[in-house]
Amino acid sequence: MMKHTLLIAMLLLSAPAWAAGSLEIKAHTMALAHQKRQVEFQGSVFLQRDNFILHCDRLIAYYKENTNELERADAFGHIRMQQGDTHGTSDKAKLDYIHHTLTLIGHAIVNQSRGQLEGETIVHDIKHEKTTVTSPQKGKARLIIEPDASGRTTMPVPDWGK
Repeated sequence: MMKHTLLIAMLLLSAPAWAAGSLEIKAHTMALAHQKRQVEFQGSVFLQRDNFILHCDRLIAYYKENTNELERADAFGHIRMQQGDTHGTSDKAKLDYIHHTLTLIGHAIVNQSRGQLEGETIVHDIKHEKTTVTSPQKGKARLIIEPDASGRTTMPVPDWGK
């Protein structure tokens, strides 16, 4: 099936991790619903902005009425994200370009070279570099830290905002 590409160029946002380059989204199909102010992508969706990459089965991007500026995007199915040495998976994800957050929802896991965060929901505030892990009804939030070569145990801080 022919892949369609939508290139939303130079979406300037105030958070440093999101402000530099263009946003590219690729998928098998793309449907623009201008009255709803949304674009829906389906089939092997690939989203990239600078060094942040998101893969999913389906993505719905929402934009503002007057400026057409991207507000948020909801991702569904087989979520995989990568930024630097940080990798994550979940059932769903929400990218909020107004509040500069990435939320991984449902069986959320974030891995770095020396550690892992697990929970039902992982919310990363890109602007304030704060990550919150919750598991309100499905167990506990979990952190696994692997020691470095010298045996020291240091926090594996996600590099999403760097």
